[in-house]
Amino acid sequence: MSGVSPESPLLSDEDLKSVFETVIHNSPDGVITVDSEGIIVFSNPAADRMFGYTSLEGKRVDLLVPESLRDDLKAKMREYRMEGEHELAGRVFETTSLRSDGTEFPVEMSLNPARTSRGLFLTSIIRDISERRRMEDEVHRREEQFRDLFENANDMIQAVDPEGRFVYVNRAWMETLGYTEDDIENLTIFDVIHPDKLDECREIFSRVMSGESIPLVQTAFITKDGKKIFVEGNVNVRIRDGEVEYSRAIFRDVTERLKFQRELERLASIVESS
Repeated sequence: MSGVSPESPLLSDEDLKSVFETVIHNSPDGVITVDSEGIIVFSNPAADRMFGYTSLEGKRVDLLVPESLRDDLKAKMREYRMEGEHELAGRVFETTSLRSDGTEFPVEMSLNPARTSRGLFLTSIIRDISERRRMEDEVHRREEQFRDLFENANDMIQAVDPEGRFVYVNRAWMETLGYTEDDIENLTIFDVIHPDKLDECREIFSRVMSGESIPLVQTAFITKDGKKIFVEGNVNVRIRDGEVEYSRAIFRDVTERLKFQRELERLASIVESS
């Protein structure tokens, strides 16, 4: 069995102090401790680098906060001095900090109050989340690009969950079929399939939800006012962790094309019979 044997002595207070000092000194997160007056009495190297100072010790903590947030900081410190409690203690929260060169940057931090024989202290563990925010902003930007692309596409785009409920439809889909966003919340895919094609589409839906991609689907939808339109497109699924999340399909309204083809066939038949 692994672990400490019964004969192993526990670490002494001095050894524990040495271990904790090493951990804090080498931590990638910033660690600062302030007294009840807001004076920094300890900072580790990561905190000094993060805020751009040779050493933060002896400086006021409000130097690390944008001017717009300083009044709130001072009010919370007054409350801490009076009541010995801080409303953000024990919570992880995000805020904005200030570097020595005046640039603001986002941080994630936690506050840990302590009462000692020398008074009240607050220790903050601070993480610079600038890179994470940049990644989140980039993901958001790309999502907006794709959403704009989908919303302005001429083709009908839809996503449907395994129960047949709509996860997403684009503007062209709603305009073609005449449904609103409120309507879609109460519809399933089978409500918009024309009765003539319902059995066929149920079978296709079952195949798709089993993970099959169908490169060409030809079917018919029914608009809100009861009009039959013919569509064709392709359907596949998004799978995550081995489970189907939703199907995604791109359809094109081919009603007019089919009418034209049928008219050509009719004319060809007349010519042939002549």
